[in-house]
Amino acid sequence: MMARLGYQRKRLRDLATALSAGRQLAERERWPRERLERHQRERLEALVRHARERSAFWAGRLPRGRVSLEQLPIMEKVELMASLDELLTDHRLRSDELFAHLEGIDRDELYPSMAALLANEQLAGRLRLQLGGMSTSSEPLMPEVRERLERAFGVRPFNLYGTTEGLWGSDCEERTGIHLFEDMCIVENVDAEGRAVPVGEPGARVLVTNLFNRIQPLIRFEVSDIVTVEPEPYACGRTLMRLRDVEGRSEDVIEIGGVAVHPMQFAPLSADRAVREFQVVQEGERLRLRVALRAGANGAPQRLQATLAERLRETGVAQPVIEIDVVESLERSAAGKLRLIVADA
Repeated sequence: MMARLGYQRKRLRDLATALSAGRQLAERERWPRERLERHQRERLEALVRHARERSAFWAGRLPRGRVSLEQLPIMEKVELMASLDELLTDHRLRSDELFAHLEGIDRDELYPSMAALLANEQLAGRLRLQLGGMSTSSEPLMPEVRERLERAFGVRPFNLYGTTEGLWGSDCEERTGIHLFEDMCIVENVDAEGRAVPVGEPGARVLVTNLFNRIQPLIRFEVSDIVTVEPEPYACGRTLMRLRDVEGRSEDVIEIGGVAVHPMQFAPLSADRAVREFQVVQEGERLRLRVALRAGANGAPQRLQATLAERLRETGVAQPVIEIDVVESLERSAAGKLRLIVADA
């Protein structure tokens, strides 16, 4: 009895701590920009000192004294993987043991491509779900999929954005873009050469500086997400950076006939009611559309081929060559994600 009472008291203390932390984090979302940027500078200087003193990787790469973010080196993923043991500040951790541990974990992730399948079933009358709210994550939420989910379930989905590097964001109640939690990470939207991209223009990648992870210090770490930052002001009153959307990863941009084709050009396929799921595979100058169709979708392959060809011509591809493979289903990763674009290696 005493042990159970002690456990209940601990749960109440943990709940109180979580509620207090939640209130503090919510307050930060509306800090004036000056206060938020001061907070970032202070956390960055503390991070740099810690990494320089504790990480063999960063010891010779980081300056002493006053820190200027733009003058710090950009860190690429290949460097991270090659130098993980030197990067970590807790020397009890070893990369081989960490990878062995990760291989044994079964993950259950939520993602828009599965939500779209549920929406199709709801609209067809084979599901009768009554939802009070819903959210999606792990893949870009295209406007056509968002509209289908709202039509099927009668609620506006929240789009969550997260990376393994520690950067997180979410829609607010206005649903006008994803707010990034900048009190925890500094975010730079840059072009292919690492130069800052003006607000309102898409970048080529994002540089993430994680301000809270002291075990694996990530400073200006390259993430290949393609984003566009929206200008202020924000109707919800939050001062956090807001993304128009996360438009995919730079490695998903394919080139056909010298024309860069962005993943969002395939959005009409998501909007087509005949399509359960699809995957675009690049084969040189040719595209292979692998598509799983709903029952009774007569004539859909030809229509999809024509729609995609027209979209590519509008993008600048003079003579698009598209082949259609109708399949029962598409393979997903171990995490449950569907890879929409498979570019030439």
